[in-house]
Amino acid sequence: MLFYKDDICIFFGTLNPAPHSHHALEISIGSGSPLQLYMGDQKPVEVQACIILPDQQHRITIDPEKGEKITLMVDADLPLIRAVTNHYRTRKEFFVPISLKRIAPFITQILEAKNTAVNNNGANLFKLVKEMLDFLFPDYDKHPMNAQVVHMTRHVKQNITKNKFLFKELSIELSRSPSRLSHLFKEETGISFRKYVLWTRLKTAVEAYQNGNSITQASYISGFADSSHFHKVYTDMFGLKPSLPLKEYTKTPGRSEKMIRLNE
Repeated sequence: MLFYKDDICIFFGTLNPAPHSHHALEISIGSGSPLQLYMGDQKPVEVQACIILPDQQHRITIDPEKGEKITLMVDADLPLIRAVTNHYRTRKEFFVPISLKRIAPFITQILEAKNTAVNNNGANLFKLVKEMLDFLFPDYDKHPMNAQVVHMTRHVKQNITKNKFLFKELSIELSRSPSRLSHLFKEETGISFRKYVLWTRLKTAVEAYQNGNSITQASYISGFADSSHFHKVYTDMFGLKPSLPLKEYTKTPGRSEKMIRLNE
């Protein structure tokens, strides 16, 4: 089951992805069973819940016979997430374990809200997730993004249906050399301009799919050259074929709830 709104994605399920990276801060929680976390080429670490910084290659698995994952992805451009990311990157921490005891009240409510989420488009879920984010990150200094980079991100979002972006035109418009502008963009966002365009296309395509379009139509609406390009980008960024999690957008009937062990 998947929900997406206001740059927040919420996914419930047992799908175990291939290694991937995406431009979102991820919070993964094991419901009923611990998670196995793989960061890059490192050996797996067992965690109850964890935070993964944006743009880090990772893989998180769970035993589908024992539980399911609650995965929250929050876009890295949001001021709070940028502040959190900068804080942990400065400390050279790219994943942070979370104690279930600390977030147990939120997880209990999220699992309860899941049962009625399809009927209200996940409104209660998103409210609870935002409350949990405020609880986890209460005092982070939200420095504004560089004005020229803000202009570039806004330009991408406003023109995402176009098949190509001319970076040279942006550099002329902003009176910066392409190399300097490219460096500035990556310094501020953590990813290249090209990958940012792909990430924005991907978000636009997922939203279009949830609004009733086919995957082929969603690919076209978001500016991908074709559906095969969308499939490749989706797989690289989420570690799964889009037909798997997107098909789980509707509630899976007959699945029993496996509540997390809140005393751990």
